[in-house]
Amino acid sequence: MTDLNLSLFRRDCRFVLEELGCVVEEVDSDYRLDFVVRSDDFCFALVCVGGLSDLASISALGEWEEGLAEIARDAEALGLGALVVFPREPREEAVSVSAFCEHYGLGLAVTEWETLPLEVIEDPLRLDYGSATEVFLEAKLGRIPEWPDTEPLEDLLVGDRPVTPGDVVQVVKREVSLDWRDLVMRLRWAGYSGEGLSEALYSALMSDEVEMTEDGELMHVPERLSEVLGALLVWLQNRGRVPEDEVYEFLFAQFGVPYDVTYVALKKLEERGEIEVKRGLVVAKV
Repeated sequence: MTDLNLSLFRRDCRFVLEELGCVVEEVDSDYRLDFVVRSDDFCFALVCVGGLSDLASISALGEWEEGLAEIARDAEALGLGALVVFPREPREEAVSVSAFCEHYGLGLAVTEWETLPLEVIEDPLRLDYGSATEVFLEAKLGRIPEWPDTEPLEDLLVGDRPVTPGDVVQVVKREVSLDWRDLVMRLRWAGYSGEGLSEALYSALMSDEVEMTEDGELMHVPERLSEVLGALLVWLQNRGRVPEDEVYEFLFAQFGVPYDVTYVALKKLEERGEIEVKRGLVVAKV
């Protein structure tokens, strides 16, 4: 998959914030900031990054920690806090950034594309959309298309590389699971064209590596999934209520099962009605 088109990612983040009623202004190039975001209730600086390499490029020393410090200093010079936006869920890289900011008391917060709307709406219950992707699609298309209505999304892919089934599999594999519409946003920022989009999605779903839940979530199917499913169900039936974090830790410590495999296993067992996940607890249905 090609590198992130950072300028397009910035443009989409700005578009979403403006659709949510914010005033978004560009910042002088002397500052290591992308935008200043204002409303009647708040004002903060925004920086969009694709990963640690983008943060490192901000620093003359080529270190992402120093890049963060530069962002914090520039935001502070404007009397603002700053929000750093990643294109995907805060996993390894974004978690590292968030932990660093918290540990050193930097005036920075970290979020990701899907949860961007929650950063600017004080009462989430008033939010009509579940994610930035939905805000974007509603504004661009006038509606949020349901599967398998991919035709209106083809024009959103503005790159020059046709999408292949292998590209779809690689994105889903890296993300572990994501909504099919969020998949389109990943492809958009990676420079793909809409040519072959529907065919690539269908072909990927026909493979042994990707499947889709009833609500349209695409999931990677790891090689060890079948054996993990059986062992996990037996273990849960013998334990009663188990904290979700403990399930991940147990399978990794005892059998070396990666967290992404455990995540998919839990989702599949829940979908089959064999377990229930509530308030961070996993309960097997006997």
